[in-house]
Amino acid sequence: MPTETTNAAPVRVSSEDEAFELLRLSLIPGGEQALPNIDFSEWPVLRLRASGEKFQSSLTPASMSGIVDFHRGLQKSVAFALYGVPDARRLSPEERESLEFKLEVRSGSSLVQVQLGPIFEQLLSHPAVQRMEPGHVITVIVGLALIWAGQTAFKSYLAERSATRQAELNVEAERARLNTFERLSAEESQRMRILSAAMSRHTQLSAAESLAYDARTRVLRGLSGADTVEINGAGEYHGEDIDQLVRNARARLNEIVLDGAYKVIGAGRRPDDSLKARIRAVDSPSEFEAEIVVDMVTDGSYGVVFDAIKQNAEVYLRVRAKNKDGVIKQAKILAASFEPFDQARPE
Repeated sequence: MPTETTNAAPVRVSSEDEAFELLRLSLIPGGEQALPNIDFSEWPVLRLRASGEKFQSSLTPASMSGIVDFHRGLQKSVAFALYGVPDARRLSPEERESLEFKLEVRSGSSLVQVQLGPIFEQLLSHPAVQRMEPGHVITVIVGLALIWAGQTAFKSYLAERSATRQAELNVEAERARLNTFERLSAEESQRMRILSAAMSRHTQLSAAESLAYDARTRVLRGLSGADTVEINGAGEYHGEDIDQLVRNARARLNEIVLDGAYKVIGAGRRPDDSLKARIRAVDSPSEFEAEIVVDMVTDGSYGVVFDAIKQNAEVYLRVRAKNKDGVIKQAKILAASFEPFDQARPE
């Protein structure tokens, strides 16, 4: 059922506490039938602070590059939420403009603030969002805000990276330095369970977390050389400890499901004897190769793919793939039809 916006007073989200409570309520079955107006005027705000000789009321090229990469990751995340493809090229010029960052660089140590609230407020009125179920809208939009600008999500990233690096290091003194990055408190752990529950229900959020994980790494790498670093109130850390934390960090692979209209450019056997098709999304520039799985032969989808090639026709495909920084990998076509699939996606 399409979303209906109520005429009631806006629900003001002015803190992470309020955002998590709203997210928790959205996950309870039988929630609201109409979407409340949500006021993001005070939250979320992304804050970065770096001190040191190179960070006196200015940003280095490396730190700017990290912020640009963070922005690109957010664009890909929004593109997936709106259009089912983690490809920023799918966004219109107007949508790109609405996602622009406005940086505030303050004096003293380099303090950068980015008001992200207007971005999420505009998403609420987007036609693609308005077609979602009301409860899903709250879950997806508030979930995106918590992933990209939440203190708890960032602390979870720091704790995960710390555990990974300590396992990789052989020198006890180096491992001990990473104890600076505290484990999550009981309350923070509970919050991450709520966010994980939302991600398990909505591919848009699990894909966003993968993109945000890589974006956080790039932001921290860009602050290399700082004496101290602080992000979103998640603690102040020595620059050398941050450098150690992100060393060897690799981009994440995240499983996503892509339902949509495609043109099948061609299909055939590969040297490894797998049967693969080259497919292009109808409403985006996304083009990639996907394996045609054996089960498609029994349910009739196999024939649909080859009929689509012969007729040069659009076909609806359900594709399971790995998303690595917005790039589609290890794609498999699970089903094909000349009619749109039910909007419910497989878990």
